Amino acid sequence: MAHRRALAPVRAPSADDLTADLVGIGILVGGEGSRDPNIEDTLVFASVGGMDHGDLRVLSTLVTWFGVHLGRVNADRLTRLVALQESRRVRAFWSALAHWRRADRRFARLGRGYRGPRVDLLPIGTDFQVERHGEDARFARTGLRVPRTRYATGRLTSCHLPSLQEATGPMAGALSSVRPIERTCGRRWSRSRACRLRPWRERRTGRSQRRGR
Repeated sequence: MAHRRALAPVRAPSADDLTADLVGIGILVGGEGSRDPNIEDTLVFASVGGMDHGDLRVLSTLVTWFGVHLGRVNADRLTRLVALQESRRVRAFWSALAHWRRADRRFARLGRGYRGPRVDLLPIGTDFQVERHGEDARFARTGLRVPRTRYATGRLTSCHLPSLQEATGPMAGALSSVRPIERTCGRRWSRSRACRLRPWRERRTGRSQRRGR
C-alpha cells in the first residue's frame, strides 16, 4: 500500500511558532525565523489569524509576500488546504488573492473556491472607508471588499525581496516593477530619474572636455 502524505497539519501552531514561520518564509514581523517552515501551512494559518482574528498587519504583509513570491507556492496544496477551512472569510480572502494574480493559471481553481456574498475585510466601518477612500482595485469584483487604506495596502519593506538575479518565472515579472534606489551625488534618486539626470561629476567632466576642444 502506497504511503499517503497528510494534507493538513494535525494542530495549529502557537502564536510564537507562527511568527517564527512567517519570518522563515520572508515576512519580517520580528524575531528569529524557523529553519524550514512549510510555506502553504504558514500562509493559511496566517490568513486565519488575519481574517478571523483581525490581524490586519499580518494580512498586509501576507498580500505583499504573495504578490512577489507566488512562484514558490505549491498552488494545488494551497487550494486543498483552503478548501478545508470552515471560515468563509478565509476562503473569500484566498479567492480574492487568486483573482488578483489570475495571470498565474495555477491558482484558477483557488479563485473559484468561494461563491457567496461579498465579505468585508474590516469588521466595522467598511462602508464609510469605501465611500471616503474608494475600494482597493486589486480586489474589485471579488468576494472580498477592501477599502483603499494604509491597513489594507501591502508594504514592500515588510517582506524580503530577492534580487532580479535570484528571481525566476513569475517572480521575475513581479520584481520588474520594483525600482531600486540609487545613490547619486549624496542624494537618493529613483532609477528612472537617475537615467535623466547624470551625476554631478559626469556633467562637470563633460563641460571640461568641451572647453578643451
